[in-house]
Amino acid sequence: MATLAVSRIQKYDNFKSLYTYGSPRVGNKRFLTGCDFLHARVQNNNDIVTQTPPMLLGYRHHVPSTYINFYGNIRKLTKWQKIKDMFRGRWAALKKFQLFDGIYDHNMDKYCKNLHQQWKKNASNT
Repeated sequence: MATLAVSRIQKYDNFKSLYTYGSPRVGNKRFLTGCDFLHARVQNNNDIVTQTPPMLLGYRHHVPSTYINFYGNIRKLTKWQKIKDMFRGRWAALKKFQLFDGIYDHNMDKYCKNLHQQWKKNASNT
């Protein structure tokens, strides 16, 4: 909803940036070419919402995501590393009898915890 709202008000207001956490794919390529604002998007491991609606239907994300891996670290991963990390998350969930890992990863408490943990690491390194 945030991406849609900003895409519409950007024409009338001086709105230039957007931060989203666990957001779904919003539009097709044509829609996204009309989006002229900065967008920071965060994805937590296997968050199911970030994978809907399917790309097969033409939906795309506005920008690449900042990816929080299984261990809670922000990483830039290759496609293969991301597949392995997603499998790692699903396997750990299955071992705990959690069948819906993607739903658990959409929990905003996890986003906050992982981002706060990264912020603390970065602050202690400076």
